[in-house]
Amino acid sequence: VETDQGWIEGTAIIISIAVVTTTQAVTNWTKAKKFEEMERDQSITEVQVFRNGHEVTIDSSELVTGDLMIIEGGMMLSVDGIFVHGSHIKTNESAMTGEPDLIKKSLEKDPFFLSGTLVEEGEGRMLVVGVGMESIQGRLKEATDEVQADTPLQEHLTDFADKVARVAFSM
Repeated sequence: VETDQGWIEGTAIIISIAVVTTTQAVTNWTKAKKFEEMERDQSITEVQVFRNGHEVTIDSSELVTGDLMIIEGGMMLSVDGIFVHGSHIKTNESAMTGEPDLIKKSLEKDPFFLSGTLVEEGEGRMLVVGVGMESIQGRLKEATDEVQADTPLQEHLTDFADKVARVAFSM
């Protein structure tokens, strides 16, 4: 390599790394946005609540603290709540607690409903006490969003790019 044209190789390497890194970042960002949009659309369902003494059907995204929500088997809860009335209600809280057993809900024993859990059996009513980022599921999501460490591959690529840049600039 001639010394007066050696900068061309270093510059080409730096440009190549910049293009690959930028392309990867844009692709990952686009995929993440599409996934969030799909997740948000799939999480909205119709629910029955009592408001102003009348039973109404609303989207789950319109639930507010203080709503009296009707729950039944097969329903995925998107809000936190407290048991008010019902019969034979059992929930699957394995997504939140890791416990595979169904949890029986009653006024006397475990009256709390957690967002992100599934009502497996029974029917009844619960008072909504936590919605969105103020629910258990929202707080967990917020906590996991804050901690985004680089993957081992990203760390390796960053180290490699730094080394290549040092070599290129030393030429």
